[in-house]
Amino acid sequence: MNQCFNDQSRRMFIKIMANSRLLDREMVGSTVFSGFVKTGLPTQLDSKTLLVPTVLGKSADLASPQLLNQEILGIFKKIKQDFIGPVYESLCIENLIEELSLCFIGQKQIEKYLDIILVAVGHNKKFPIHGDLQKQNIFFDNQENITLIDFEHFCFGPQELELANSIFHNDSNCLDLMTILPPLIKQGIISVDLLVLMFLLYTLKEIVQGTSINTARKNYQRGIDIVSQFTGKKQLLAFPKFRSENFSINRQSYCFTSFD
Repeated sequence: MNQCFNDQSRRMFIKIMANSRLLDREMVGSTVFSGFVKTGLPTQLDSKTLLVPTVLGKSADLASPQLLNQEILGIFKKIKQDFIGPVYESLCIENLIEELSLCFIGQKQIEKYLDIILVAVGHNKKFPIHGDLQKQNIFFDNQENITLIDFEHFCFGPQELELANSIFHNDSNCLDLMTILPPLIKQGIISVDLLVLMFLLYTLKEIVQGTSINTARKNYQRGIDIVSQFTGKKQLLAFPKFRSENFSINRQSYCFTSFD
């Protein structure tokens, strides 16, 4: 777990990351996203410690929903149109797919799904992904300028992956899917088929991180129902069948966002 401490001036705070991998994601993510939106660019103090500017303003849950949705759509569009790289291989989503494959050895349907996802990712352009784009990580200043914080889940992958968190959890802290999904689909910013694959990938990651299979199945089906509302497609990718509900996950193979 990361730790945060304010300095005496309260204009900066010290963020101690759980490990150096998360620090790398925070540093690269905040820097890459700063080309599209304001971020609190940190200064690295050592292999696990950052000095981060304090964000002044109100969190997104206190802002106008219309303003929030407008800004989020704008960020998606700008990244889609303007991002040209570079993409760092060590932070690409293929690493997560490979680690999950090692976690689910012997689960034949999951292995097949992960192979399909890996091929799909390889055929699509990779974009910067915040990885935890929810209201608690979004702020607005007095001039209604948006700022994003907390990039420890940052990676490079299809833009569809950015929505997987909100589809899976779908609570008051999440993005307003009912408002932002239709224009993203209509304008060709995201692909429905790739969105479903990224949602499945996120669901498998949640299982490895401790979500029960029953909860994951419930959230996955709810998410598929949400996506179906905007597409008319009813035969979207089914939740995978597990050989045993009590199978052992090889979590030692997983370090994409490390537990230590």
